[in-house]
Amino acid sequence: MEKATIRSRVIKTENIQWRSLKFLQDEDFKVWVDQGDEKLLASIIKYQFIDPFKVWEHEDVLYCLDGKHRYSDLEYAEAIDHNIPDLLPATFIDCKERKEAAELVFVYSSDYAKI
Repeated sequence: MEKATIRSRVIKTENIQWRSLKFLQDEDFKVWVDQGDEKLLASIIKYQFIDPFKVWEHEDVLYCLDGKHRYSDLEYAEAIDHNIPDLLPATFIDCKERKEAAELVFVYSSDYAKI
């Protein structure tokens, strides 16, 4: 492997209006398996919101790079009368353009290891 310099692309982490997130991927980009939606919702209810969304900010729009399923489950939790705060944390990632941001959606969706 060629020697590389690793740099941080994290700009900041701050609370955002999570309901205003936009998504780069299609609605059916990833599908639930083995009741994953129910398991994720149960995990969020038990452990709370512990993993910030990863976002790219472009022209005053926040695009979600990682967290679409959490977003969907939060919407569902709210619909069944759970209380969800208006602001939740997001980690802002440096991307040069939409294509690069879309590539990161794939990176965050990749499985590099299994339990």
